[in-house]
Amino acid sequence: MKSISVSRTVAILLLFPLCLASCAPKQTEYVSQRILKILGSRPPIDEDLATLAPAGLQGAAWINLDSMRHSPLWPTLESVLETHYASDLFPRETVLYILRHADEILAVSGHRNEHEADGFVTLMKGSWDTAEVLNRLTATGEFKSTASETGNMLARSNIRIFAVTAKTLAVVSDNLLDKVIELIAQNGRSLREDNHFDQLKLPDNGGSIARYVRGNSSLNTQSFSALPLVYRKFAKNAEGADIAFRISHAIAVKGNITMSSEKQASQLKKSVDRELKTLSSNVLIAMLGVKSLFNKLKLSTQANRVKLSMGLTQKDVNKLLQLVDPLMQLKEML
Repeated sequence: MKSISVSRTVAILLLFPLCLASCAPKQTEYVSQRILKILGSRPPIDEDLATLAPAGLQGAAWINLDSMRHSPLWPTLESVLETHYASDLFPRETVLYILRHADEILAVSGHRNEHEADGFVTLMKGSWDTAEVLNRLTATGEFKSTASETGNMLARSNIRIFAVTAKTLAVVSDNLLDKVIELIAQNGRSLREDNHFDQLKLPDNGGSIARYVRGNSSLNTQSFSALPLVYRKFAKNAEGADIAFRISHAIAVKGNITMSSEKQASQLKKSVDRELKTLSSNVLIAMLGVKSLFNKLKLSTQANRVKLSMGLTQKDVNKLLQLVDPLMQLKEML
């Protein structure tokens, strides 16, 4: 069974919406307009992206890019990405355009039963004209334009891209496309009807949030293939996790991981503590001057939860970013 992890899904989906190739804009009919000609009006879709995200999945990440762009750290972060970004999927310009123009991104992923492969839905709302986005994507020749009863869509492999409104773009895997179309037509269950995610929203402080819940679904084992072997057993016993983070003049991260028992929570904390102690005593870590950063991660347990927090100052972030160039050079040598 082919599967895509939540983290990999979010990373891949950030690559999709647009390239900077020049082309004349065409007249585009948004999917929501096409559907609602028949079904009537509904509340403005752009007000809450969660109303277009299907219920019953395991992972969700809501990213506040508009807030991040106002951080004094943003120019440095963007510069590092611009210099070192590399992918066979989409050009660097595509990712940079998203970072500069998308205001918020809501990505959900997972499966509805243990026999189903993971699917994903990424909804992007920004200061762009999504009709122009589709036109530019079409001009790259990387996507096939398909006309359907719901309007014009772009297709590549098992992915569909379409403009929901003038502000909101959807990137959807084939196995969840019908669910998104139902939600546009005000049918089906969205995150707002999912008791695991019904209260999910962007934090008021301008931060971002990610949530994982096991729910009633068994986990696809491939989802943990990227984790070190020692942590896979903990991942399989995790009931859920919430991580909130904010990038402003510094980076702040807070969250908790809910395990199946107090014993599992205690064992996870001890395992991470041992790993941090080993890393902080590593000679290479000391030579790189980042030993003190391992003390920034604070862990504690409360019943069957592992609580975590981490704060990085602008000086800490700059120290980490200074390591990118030598580490990338080392990677090329290896």
